[in-house]
Amino acid sequence: MLHLEFTGEDESTRAVELMQRLKKEKILIILDDIWKEIVLEKVGIPCKDDQAECKVVLTSRHLHLIRQDMDEEKCFRIQQLPPAEAWSLFNKTAGGSLDENLELRPTAIGVVEECEGLPIAIVTIAKALKGKNVAVWKNALEELRTSAPTNIQGVEEKVYSCLELSYNHLEGDEVKSLFLLCGFLGDAAISMDNLLNYGLGLDLFRHVDSVEKARNKLISLVEILKNSSLFLSGCMILSVRLPEQLHRKHLIRSW
Repeated sequence: MLHLEFTGEDESTRAVELMQRLKKEKILIILDDIWKEIVLEKVGIPCKDDQAECKVVLTSRHLHLIRQDMDEEKCFRIQQLPPAEAWSLFNKTAGGSLDENLELRPTAIGVVEECEGLPIAIVTIAKALKGKNVAVWKNALEELRTSAPTNIQGVEEKVYSCLELSYNHLEGDEVKSLFLLCGFLGDAAISMDNLLNYGLGLDLFRHVDSVEKARNKLISLVEILKNSSLFLSGCMILSVRLPEQLHRKHLIRSW
């Protein structure tokens, strides 16, 4: 805790007060889920002051925002939780007794696997199932496996809303159409050649008059989706794949 009480009323005065306070000791500041550029010094974070002891961690779904707009060079992708950490988080959120519940544990393990290591999905679903009977857990697992978890409290509001927000922040109909196209193509890795053929057949690419230009346009659009955390790099050369949690066709249809 900073134990700081602002005396100024306007933003600039408070920024000065905050900056003076942050310079006094070593502090880690985490700004989570950034959607637009923030001038850190303007809000009172002395990140570029050589005498400042504080460190700043920024998280965002948009790589270009951190790398280009905010000019941060040390960028890395936050990976999904490994199985052991995913189970630990789920178990703790669901009450901490799943390891001892032999009847419920196999179903709970299946639910965690369906969360694909995504913290927001793990926490949301664990809270929704906490204290529920085995039948409710089994139904939730079945819904997750069939990509239709409409009856699990909080999933649509918290998990899908984040995905929809990322989708809505995409600029241009071409990149949005490409994303939706991939959602309908299924769960497997999608080759760039297939995407190119589908895109040409559906007249997805605008202002192109050759296959080469269409391919260049496709590569550019895929790069935008990767930098927006809506695409993952595929395991095959020139292939792409969507994160598992984006293969929810009922969600894509609703958009």
